[in-house]
Amino acid sequence: VSKYESLQGFILLSRVLWDSYKKLCAEPGNGAHRADLFRISHDIRGQAASFDYDLASEIATSLCGYLERHEQLKDVELKVVEAHISAIRAYLRQSLKGNGGTIGQEIMAELNGLVQCTEAS
Repeated sequence: VSKYESLQGFILLSRVLWDSYKKLCAEPGNGAHRADLFRISHDIRGQAASFDYDLASEIATSLCGYLERHEQLKDVELKVVEAHISAIRAYLRQSLKGNGGTIGQEIMAELNGLVQCTEAS
């Protein structure tokens, strides 16, 4: 698989992830939508690292963990999910590789802060 094909594939997968998120927002109690969101996040987590998209993998790992810990997703939790998905999409759109350097560390710190805030209450 060439770099172009793999990047385009991940961009497409991130769009599918976004679409799944929008379905879940429309029906927050729908277990099938939540399961789809988890499955797609899990796919990104596993495949991204194989193509040196380490930050996308790290963000997807955080998202999977968050979804595992939160069976019920209310408005606040959905915003945390949205932040994860938006970060993955931005990383891929910029065609970044690896851990994203300083910006990648800042993104992960922000996402971890959001997760901690919602789990502290």
